[in-house]
Amino acid sequence: MICVLYETGARVSEFINIKLNDLNLSDNANITLYGKGNKTRIVPISQELVKLINKYLKEVYINYDDYLFYSTHKSKYYRNSINKIITALVNDLRIKYPNYFKGDYFPHSFRHTKATHLYNNGTPLLYVKDFLVHSTISSAEIYATPDSKKQREEILKNSEAINTKNKYSDNKKDNLDNWLKYNMK
Repeated sequence: MICVLYETGARVSEFINIKLNDLNLSDNANITLYGKGNKTRIVPISQELVKLINKYLKEVYINYDDYLFYSTHKSKYYRNSINKIITALVNDLRIKYPNYFKGDYFPHSFRHTKATHLYNNGTPLLYVKDFLVHSTISSAEIYATPDSKKQREEILKNSEAINTKNKYSDNKKDNLDNWLKYNMK
């Protein structure tokens, strides 16, 4: 469930309504999501997720027109059920890994994380906007959170390119130094 939420960037409403016939697990694998405002989007998925879904499908009997994920009562999940599952999972992980999982986590956290990862790995913001089916680029800008390590690397790399060390002769540097000494008192 977590892998599908993350990889598709699905809203909870999209996620709980995924049916088996919304899956295409071929070479160009994808999941069709039905979202806000009756918008349909076809989201590409990795072969790793295809393997996980196939493993899940072998373990759980599902009719072709059934929901992909369903409760122990053989009915579709509701929003609050998914929230409870994620809360329980995160609470278990907090016990195992107390230095991680600060703050609150919700199904939407996976959508936000996927969009941020896409952006930080070079996906143009316009593509992230389309992936999430946002109506404007400004609504997708919240995912444009720079990765501090990557940001540092880029700044240092590009700073080398603008290095002025070799751009001025010693004579020009001396002239500038003298000018600064006499005019900046």
